[in-house]
Amino acid sequence: MNSIVVFEHEFKQNRITIADAHRLSHLQQVIKAKLGQELKVTVLGHGLSVAQISKIDSREMIMEVIKDFQQPQYPHIHLVVGLSRPPTMKKILEHASSMGVRYFHFFPAKLSEKSYGDSKIWSDGKAEQAMIDGLSQSAHYWHCPEIHLYKSMNQLPSFDSADRRILSLADGQKKSMKPIDKEKDLVLAFGPERGFTSEEDQILQERGFQAVSLGPSVLRVEIAVFASLAQAQFLL
Repeated sequence: MNSIVVFEHEFKQNRITIADAHRLSHLQQVIKAKLGQELKVTVLGHGLSVAQISKIDSREMIMEVIKDFQQPQYPHIHLVVGLSRPPTMKKILEHASSMGVRYFHFFPAKLSEKSYGDSKIWSDGKAEQAMIDGLSQSAHYWHCPEIHLYKSMNQLPSFDSADRRILSLADGQKKSMKPIDKEKDLVLAFGPERGFTSEEDQILQERGFQAVSLGPSVLRVEIAVFASLAQAQFLL
């Protein structure tokens, strides 16, 4: 069963109060929540637990936390992606959040459509909702990921102390993903839908990114992201 994501301001003294229409509708119409029912909860910044419904109506639902919080530990994964179509970005935000990504770094690569940086997804709450949906699906990760938008590749952090990998069609054809340093943050870099240019690929490799490949096929950005995250989870 999925977990109900709870924001920090909704949690006080082991009591959870949910009053926003979107989640109330989901809880009542999809989950069919009832008085006395126990539900898995992910309280952002606190951890995972179970709560029992003590009140539910059209205006709010109140739950009492009935189990100690669990806080699974996991490595910090950074995802660097050249801006792509908003629907693609939304898929990445949701499903990569469910796979443990803690930080998203988006920038306009040379082959990105420049308008993607001005998409409404970054200002209308859809990006945040996608991440919350991913955390709910996961029922394992309990920190809300952070989104960082940059105006160019040059603004990306150096990631000097991290284990860095770049999906590279130019130099990574025969280089499968090697063991990951579990003591470091992991950074995975992907080009936009039309890929990195050879210059961008080279710049990132000069910054310490190891070239890796998922095989000879050209994959959609989101498929490459999810396949790489699955490999990384296995290696971790």
